[in-house]
Amino acid sequence: MIHTFDWEQLPHFLAVARAGSLRAAADLIGANYGTVNRSVQALEASYGVRLFHRSRKGFTLTEFGEALLPMAEDAERAVIAARKRVEGQDKSESGRIRFSITPTLAFDFVAPLVARFSEAYPNIDIEFRLTPAVESISGDETDVSLRAAHAVSEDV
Repeated sequence: MIHTFDWEQLPHFLAVARAGSLRAAADLIGANYGTVNRSVQALEASYGVRLFHRSRKGFTLTEFGEALLPMAEDAERAVIAARKRVEGQDKSESGRIRFSITPTLAFDFVAPLVARFSEAYPNIDIEFRLTPAVESISGDETDVSLRAAHAVSEDV
């Protein structure tokens, strides 16, 4: 019998193991509930074992699921590492980085670092916004925001 790789099912297995339910797993990875359910069932059928105990409280790993979990996590790390190593290799580093920073930090700490960075990556433009305000990265006001603070709140 020829077995296929489980590349498509393993992320769903990991999501259910991490989230504890099909619906939470689907939300976690931005997938459809039915797709996650079918993937888990296909993986279990492929291995010929149950990977999860199912109850009203959610999904917990069986002994077979526990055995698979570290190997699935290793596979996930390997795929992520491969992507990081290869992604963008056919492109040169270029573009713009918007940097929001206070004037004191800009002149005293960051300027020397940016000078070295610019020498190494001449096709990347760094745009400084000198401001005491915290600009939003998630709101696309800036790409990097650097501040000195005693406490951090919300998504800062």
